[in-house]
Amino acid sequence: MGLTGGELLNFVKEQQQIARDERQQERAEAEKERAEAEKERAEAEKQRMFELAKLEKQAELQQNSNGDADLNSSRSSTSSREPNRIPTPKMPHFDEKEDLDAYLLRFERFATAQEWPEEQWALNLSLCLKGESLRVYSRLPPDDSQDYQKLKNALLKRFQFTEEGFRQKFRRERPKKGETSIQYMARLENYMARWLEMGGINKTFEEFSDLMLREQFLNVCSKELALFLREHDCKTSKALSELADKYLEAHHRDLEKCVKSFQPNQGNGKKPDGNLNSQEYKTKIVDAGENRNRRSAIKCFVCGKLGHKANDCRQRFKAQSAVATENAKPDKLG
Repeated sequence: MGLTGGELLNFVKEQQQIARDERQQERAEAEKERAEAEKERAEAEKQRMFELAKLEKQAELQQNSNGDADLNSSRSSTSSREPNRIPTPKMPHFDEKEDLDAYLLRFERFATAQEWPEEQWALNLSLCLKGESLRVYSRLPPDDSQDYQKLKNALLKRFQFTEEGFRQKFRRERPKKGETSIQYMARLENYMARWLEMGGINKTFEEFSDLMLREQFLNVCSKELALFLREHDCKTSKALSELADKYLEAHHRDLEKCVKSFQPNQGNGKKPDGNLNSQEYKTKIVDAGENRNRRSAIKCFVCGKLGHKANDCRQRFKAQSAVATENAKPDKLG
């Protein structure tokens, strides 16, 4: 650098000051992030306490409105109002390392067993949240935060549980070690239910049939066309087919050319999917084996090896090449 003496010392001091300033700025930014996170947590806690207070007030007003009844009537009324009291979830907080879908299923079964009114499920679930899941709850509009389905969908989307994700789980999931058939079937049923919920599909025959039509269409489409259609999230088979035709028209292609190839795999020992029946497949395998046996019985008279004819012998080609090279050399002068 060419610096000496006082100049070098000043340069070193400047660099040290710059490093200190950068560290101080990093600490300030980290502190700011912590403060924002704490603020969000406090706001979520404030919202939760507000909702609890509102429910307590409603319960108190309802109790006061029946205060003039006689003792027997009061007891009967109190018993009938038991489900409307604010339930306290006796469940551990959701840990983000756990499977959110499994946790929600457990919560729903617990709430059903406790006979909680579904309009209170969202608030009860919020009492079991912490960290990022609690921040998801706090960021929802007040009305949505009291709707269990909207809260559940917001949580599932935040933790990457989407319609496509549940569809793939339903299609690809396999039994786990030690899992019984009943447990595996229950898991598949849950994946399908979540798939339908995230897709906004009602459990009617018409909507389910439409879903199957879309699935079948996408399964036979080429990868590019299927990706294009999935990106546009068509909700009906009619909308899907219309969009597919627009894509084909824009790319000047026919649908026949934009579907997956289902040609059987020959010579690799794999059974084709659905194109050959069992007997046809066995026949092709036997024929292939017989062809290999016939080839192995052929003997080349050039090199003496089995498995090929003289016309295909590499040694013959090498010999011919050597002769041609020798003939191409100029004659030596004597």
